[in-house]
Amino acid sequence: MKRINIVSLLTFLMCLISACNNSDNSDKALLKNKSNGLIAYYSKQNGNTDIYVMNPDGANVRQITKDSANNLCPDWSPDGSKIIFESDRDGNTEIYMMNADGSDQTRLTHHPADDYHQKWSPDGKKIAFVSTRDGDPEIYTVDIDGSNLKQLTHNDVNDAYPGWSPDGKQIVFNSERDGIREIYIMDTDGNNQERLSQSEHGKFFPSWSPDGKKIVFFSFETDIKKRNIYVMDADGRNIHQITNTEYVDESPCWSPDGKCIAFQSNRMGNYQIYRMNADGSNQQNLSNNKFNEYWPSWSSRTELWKGWKN
Repeated sequence: MKRINIVSLLTFLMCLISACNNSDNSDKALLKNKSNGLIAYYSKQNGNTDIYVMNPDGANVRQITKDSANNLCPDWSPDGSKIIFESDRDGNTEIYMMNADGSDQTRLTHHPADDYHQKWSPDGKKIAFVSTRDGDPEIYTVDIDGSNLKQLTHNDVNDAYPGWSPDGKQIVFNSERDGIREIYIMDTDGNNQERLSQSEHGKFFPSWSPDGKKIVFFSFETDIKKRNIYVMDADGRNIHQITNTEYVDESPCWSPDGKCIAFQSNRMGNYQIYRMNADGSNQQNLSNNKFNEYWPSWSSRTELWKGWKN
């Protein structure tokens, strides 16, 4: 009888150890999934408009700019070591660069007109951005050191929201040149500008998926107060809607692995950062606070943050 009890106890202990190991592996897998990069965004959590970073599950929020200026619209470098952003700290909106922890903030553009909506090229060598220096919003590129400025669009209407293709060969953007805000693509030198989307509703903030096969954007229907997020093939075909609310869902961006999309929404009364699967399922509020938070940008790197302290 005692022998049976001992055997049973040993069996129980072995199962318990196995269960703990499986649980540990499961937790590690979950942690790895949650550590799928970092999300930067801007918010007025502390009274001023500053840039923050959080884990993709909404944890470990860190403020990385701290001044009285408006610091907006972060975008990660491809290696996750730096962030470019807009700021009006010198009197008008210009583009700045900083290390990912907020240190070493330097100004990249210098012009009396506003420069904004900046996006880093996949090779980390250039930035595409919008400027009003030509009298209306046009798209430009510049080297990361501020040299080799090039104007890519030349229209009397708004050309805005540039985004690079993953191979760095094309730029997707919005234009009103045909009377409504639609999605276009062009080569990175400005040649071969082509309209991708064809509809009677404006489309905004296009962003290429990491594998180059899809483009996500948001659009409004008959009521401009109602905006939802859509995905289409990179050639403009097969448009399908992936959010469906009576509120504003906008500013989508892809996770580094292309499996998720972050976006901002006012469905809880104020703008918050949300995350969902690429097909629109499993929508989650990451912010869960009383502040307005905007413009998510998703980095693929995590190891740079191990020494950070809140």
